[in-house]
Amino acid sequence: MKNVIPTGFEALDEILGGGILSDGFLLVTYNTQSLGWTLAVKIFERLLNEENYFGIVMTYSLPFTMLKRYGWMMGLKIEDYLEMDKLMDKLKIVNVFHDHNEEKSKGGLEYPWPLDPSTFLPKISKAYLKLALGKDRVVGLNITLDGLADTLGEDVAIKIVRRGMALREVLPSNVPRPLSIMLLNKDRTSERFTSWVTHYSDHVIDFETTKGFIERVIVRKSLLPQFSPGCLLFRYGRGEIEIIRSPE
Repeated sequence: MKNVIPTGFEALDEILGGGILSDGFLLVTYNTQSLGWTLAVKIFERLLNEENYFGIVMTYSLPFTMLKRYGWMMGLKIEDYLEMDKLMDKLKIVNVFHDHNEEKSKGGLEYPWPLDPSTFLPKISKAYLKLALGKDRVVGLNITLDGLADTLGEDVAIKIVRRGMALREVLPSNVPRPLSIMLLNKDRTSERFTSWVTHYSDHVIDFETTKGFIERVIVRKSLLPQFSPGCLLFRYGRGEIEIIRSPE
């Protein structure tokens, strides 16, 4: 299908039904001990390296310095992309974590405290329209939904996700619908919150830790017609990810 893009991991794409929707929601869930979040960062980094993609990172959970370190761990050199701004507009940071005590992030867009739930979505929507105007394709990385829920409350966060989806339906023709990659640590939110976010996602990949260093990957949802639920095995080491078919 024309609007389906591969994740870069053959075994995962096979289960998903070919890949992920280019304007869809990809939800990656995990627990505190898991390194499953690295998959989301790797997919984002791969797409960012493609010529026609523009990237937006929204951070609710990490200050800019720590965000750079997490990216560096996966080969995503955020500072390098921001330094390239004068030559090539490829990446912007929307730093919701920012407060008045933190040094401003170069190339970032800060939203100082206190955050007002009633104006949060209009501000973010305005920022997206400005950043994505005239772009070919946009990929967004949300770090993390549990951080959003902790900051504004779960009920407000659910309403923001819901209203955000409605706004996507009425974007101007010169503003692309983004591929949104969302991270969620399930240990930090309620089952109700996870249920709602799962409901609104096109693809759901869930990580389960085991006693060793290999994790189970359960592909729980994909709205592609060739999707067939299944399990994979995941291992991380030295900045690289390995995903293989499970013998089960």
